[in-house]
Amino acid sequence: MASLTDRTQARRLLWLDARAYAERLLAHGALDWLDVGKVIVWQRQMNGLLPSDVVTLDVEPVIAAWLRASPSRPEAMAARRRATYALKVLLLDDALRRHLVELAAALRGSFTGHVLALAFPEPERWLQWAHAAAHGEVAADADTDAVETAGTYIADFLRSFADAGLDAVVMSGEWSPAKADAVRPVQNLCAHYKADCGWRATGATDAPADAGFDFVVGSAAVPGICSGITVPAAFWSGAAPEAAAPGGFRYATVPPELPPETALQRVVELA
Repeated sequence: MASLTDRTQARRLLWLDARAYAERLLAHGALDWLDVGKVIVWQRQMNGLLPSDVVTLDVEPVIAAWLRASPSRPEAMAARRRATYALKVLLLDDALRRHLVELAAALRGSFTGHVLALAFPEPERWLQWAHAAAHGEVAADADTDAVETAGTYIADFLRSFADAGLDAVVMSGEWSPAKADAVRPVQNLCAHYKADCGWRATGATDAPADAGFDFVVGSAAVPGICSGITVPAAFWSGAAPEAAAPGGFRYATVPPELPPETALQRVVELA
């Protein structure tokens, strides 16, 4: 499969995040993330309504469902209080890895003409998410060393997807130069497996061109790197969309509460 960045050279792509919208509309707000068949049917329905050139497997809702399904899993993550322990136990869960890989492979088989991306939080955010899931609070001792260790755990976790057919991996968070060392193991692993590695900014600061990513998603184009321009919230209320960057793409999150007819009409304007 051609990578995300290769395809943006051929034509302008649209990357839609319609997960929350489609889960409400098509699954009554409660998709069964642990049933691969149901997820694939739902994904096909979603992409039929709101076509996206990128199909995304977001690990957060899958892992949240995984933890809810068995109280013993968060209990095991809570056996130690050090900042990195909960994430380590979570990402070493072989059954969870197999389930996510099965989901990725099923999506690859169902969407052969699409870019397939794996999405997850950046190391610090994922470390804190896992710690809170185990202990009900954030980790007070999550220092720089802990966050860098989290990056190595995530890179090891990604090795499970070597044969799943991923085209891209994208981390999301608020960028700062202090996070460069933590994300480097993930960047290196993606380079080894020839998958594009990207960063999606969730704060005011976009990742710069020298941060080592193959693509970035943010508020503006970053010179010298494949850029996805985030479509602003005002677009869904009738504002004109931002122009896609040359050699880049648009990234749009569909509001969950949007009426179906409005969502369809606005997405057509982005294509």
